[in-house]
Amino acid sequence: MTGFVSLDPDKGWILITFPYDPTLVELVRTLPGRKWDPQKKTWRAPLEAAPKAVELFKPRNFSFAPEVLELVQDQDPPPRGETAEGALTVSQLNYMARSALNRAFPEPLWLVGEVNRPRPTPTGYLYLDFVEKRAEGEGVAARVAGIVYPEDHLQVRDTLLRAGGLELSDGLEVRVLVQVDLYPPRGTYQVRVLEIDPYFTLGKLAARREEILARLKELGLLERNRNLPWPRLPLRVALVTSWDSNAFHDFTGVLRASGFAFQVDVFHARVQGRELEEDVLRALSWFEKHSSDYDLLAIVRGGGSASDLAWFDNLRVALAAARHPLKILVGIGHTLDRTVLDEIAFSARTPTEAGEFLVRLAGEESESLEKTAEDILLGAEEILGREKADLASLAQRTARALKGRIEGERRLLREAALRAGRGTLFQISLEKERLLEGVPRILRLALARLAPLEGEIRALGRRILKEGEKLLAREGEVLEGRALRIQALDPKKVLQRGFALVRDAGGRIVNTVARVAPGDALEVEVSDGRFPVKVGGGNGGEKERG
Repeated sequence: MTGFVSLDPDKGWILITFPYDPTLVELVRTLPGRKWDPQKKTWRAPLEAAPKAVELFKPRNFSFAPEVLELVQDQDPPPRGETAEGALTVSQLNYMARSALNRAFPEPLWLVGEVNRPRPTPTGYLYLDFVEKRAEGEGVAARVAGIVYPEDHLQVRDTLLRAGGLELSDGLEVRVLVQVDLYPPRGTYQVRVLEIDPYFTLGKLAARREEILARLKELGLLERNRNLPWPRLPLRVALVTSWDSNAFHDFTGVLRASGFAFQVDVFHARVQGRELEEDVLRALSWFEKHSSDYDLLAIVRGGGSASDLAWFDNLRVALAAARHPLKILVGIGHTLDRTVLDEIAFSARTPTEAGEFLVRLAGEESESLEKTAEDILLGAEEILGREKADLASLAQRTARALKGRIEGERRLLREAALRAGRGTLFQISLEKERLLEGVPRILRLALARLAPLEGEIRALGRRILKEGEKLLAREGEVLEGRALRIQALDPKKVLQRGFALVRDAGGRIVNTVARVAPGDALEVEVSDGRFPVKVGGGNGGEKERG
């Protein structure tokens, strides 16, 4: 069916409806007294134009309401076919039902419902259903088919985009102006969408977001994840996103280019539509069970319409994220987009900014570790210096004490020898032995005093060596990454790809034709050597014009 001609008996018009076609528009304009109704997106013509309308549009596969055909004296009613007396054909029944609907709903009305299964066609039509959910939130209480004509579809889409970046997507609650209708060839009861109220949808989205945040606050979970401490060196990253998406490449690309040894494990999840809830919940649950293997969790997706991002405003997802043991970093949408997850976790706004934030954290911690290592080395040197000085002082004091003790014993021995005379040699021998026995005891006391200090110094030296080895290993990885990048920029590598360096007689690089003139001697360097050239005739110093 190309179009449909119906009757508006209350106002004395025939109504001519069809998808936009310049040829058909020219035919309508030949009808006397015709008018375009921009609200209903249909043409009107006086009742007396009915015969000509039938003549013009019947050969073009238009359908006609029985009331219109009755206005045409020479036109038979729709064929009944082989039916019993008083019976109707299916087409007659459908046309009568459509007329009854048109009489019951002569004017467009506002309809509230949830968009379900939008199905655009290559010709610009959009088929969809409007559903009413049950009060308890499970299942559908009622459903009605809908259609948006191409010209209305463009207007509705532009209205949503201008109001808040919305789209007619699955699950979106809308308030639409519709014309109740019935499509006779299939007997389909449907509503034709004429306009949409975007502020109703925006209000519903905002209300749902506020309800979720209020529930989290009531449970004491609104600030829980955001208040978790940041890991000191967040290199082990759990990532929830759509695999191989732009968001995935933006986020991981920043980490790879940083030079730090990031480890990223990805759990693929659809990040819009009805599947988002179950996919993201499975990802959060898996990473929760393996939380000891990771430092933090990142959730990223690229930008999209506000209606696409609104799927993240989900109570079950919000509760799972708020209770998660890992610190969560969110990079969802563009700069101005915000979801419930942005309110309960740390928001970096975009996948790229999320990656840059992690690189910045790693850089700050690396600098802190380097500073700590330097402080440890300086402190160890100070401790070693003090301990060496203490040991030297102790050795000097011990030597003086031993010397003094020996001298004292000698004096005692001499005094004893003088008192006892030569007959007391045996007593002198005993005193000598006692003196010799005292020397080892003094040495043991000195060594006992030094032993604990020696153990502490050795343990400190081992810790310094261990920390130094770790620091050198990390710096080695960074230097290796930088060496690879420098090697890629080596001029010889560039020459091997087919480029050449041109130098003038003074050895300076020639990078513009203004630097040379006819007759100048030049030297050209390629990948395997150099050769001289001479500038030929022409206008030297001028750029070639195409």
